[in-house]
Amino acid sequence: MFSHSGYTISKHHHRISKIVIRIKLFFQHGTRIKKSILKSNQNKKLNFVKRLVNLQIVNYGCEVV
Repeated sequence: MFSHSGYTISKHHHRISKIVIRIKLFFQHGTRIKKSILKSNQNKKLNFVKRLVNLQIVNYGCEVV
């Protein structure tokens, strides 16, 4: 079980490094894609904050602190 999870983590790490290389190539290629990448990063941050807030609300028994 642990070896399997370790395998998947290394697999994901390899995939992430490929994506990073691809993004670097895009940045060298042109600024056209920069906006979409920035927008997706902003959306990820917003979703992360929303998730945190929702978790806090659940933990405090639906009381908004």
